[in-house]
Amino acid sequence: MNKFILPIACFLFLTCLSQEKTNNELDSDNQSKLIHKAFELFPVNTEIAFGFIHNGQVTYSGFVKNSNELEPIKNEQSVFEIGSISKIFTSTILANAILEEKVKIKESVNEHLNFKVHNDYEFSMMQLANHTSGLPRMPGNFIFNSSDPSNPFKDYGEKALREFLELYIKLPDKRNVKYEYSNLGAGLLGYALTNIYDKGYEELLLEKVFKKYEMFNSTTKAEKLTSLLVQGLDNKGKPTSNWDLNILVGAGGVLSNVEDMSKFILAQFNNANKELMLTRKETYSINDDMAVGLGWHIKKESNTKHLVWHNGATGGYRSCMVLDIENKNGIVILSNVSGFHESGGKIDKLAFDLLKIGD
Repeated sequence: MNKFILPIACFLFLTCLSQEKTNNELDSDNQSKLIHKAFELFPVNTEIAFGFIHNGQVTYSGFVKNSNELEPIKNEQSVFEIGSISKIFTSTILANAILEEKVKIKESVNEHLNFKVHNDYEFSMMQLANHTSGLPRMPGNFIFNSSDPSNPFKDYGEKALREFLELYIKLPDKRNVKYEYSNLGAGLLGYALTNIYDKGYEELLLEKVFKKYEMFNSTTKAEKLTSLLVQGLDNKGKPTSNWDLNILVGAGGVLSNVEDMSKFILAQFNNANKELMLTRKETYSINDDMAVGLGWHIKKESNTKHLVWHNGATGGYRSCMVLDIENKNGIVILSNVSGFHESGGKIDKLAFDLLKIGD
């Protein structure tokens, strides 16, 4: 059997029973074609790790592109930046705070800031988590090409965030409640949670998420994982630096692997877990096909079937995670495809397509 097909067959739980192809083997062929097609678009040294969850059972697969060859690789413990999937962890900390009665879901975040927001603009915890606060995608005083363009967030600290919210923020007098994706909002939520608990964001992640779900290779500190860290690639396929999200860490600063992320997916299938259920509860309907919970996006496949998902992108990495809660199926894809690569969005499509074939 082709060395590319075999690992795919393994993680799809396939068994060759005869010369005749079974339905599952046909699925394997289709999945192989999808993955191979995706890799064609990406540069040499692209590495992708897959975590597949089928009916609550986890399997892994991984590949690296060497020249024009696609080689299987064991990389479920290799670490990637997960980008904006980090927002799900920030929302999970929020859900814990709500259940611990440290904060109410519609409580103003302003009460947990040590400065006054310009023009008395107010934002609730829920609005920051579901992107309905009216805040822009990025703060207006954020300069992407800072002292290190390959690590653009590292100079944007608490002073800059406070300055923007105190002096420069401008919003319409009458804000219509609508969905507008905001890294600023998620970063501000993470910052507020550190004030609520009087603990750093990394400490909160360890306490509320990573230790609880035995995610032993997840962190916001890249220097902790240098032996396991996959090299990020820029949009031209050249090595690039990791991102330090600084004060906006809650919007996208987590590093993890598919082993840890699969544990987090499995935890989502436990209906006794109230904080995770709270993050997935719909809080705002974007349109007939899409809604949002606390962090999670909700894709409405039909009247009865919904998928919850999130993706992520940084200068050197691209990720996507999709869950079918009802059937206990899911997929997480972590890669070193740059968020700026012209075909980076194919990672999202690949995740949905693979999950659909695997159902």
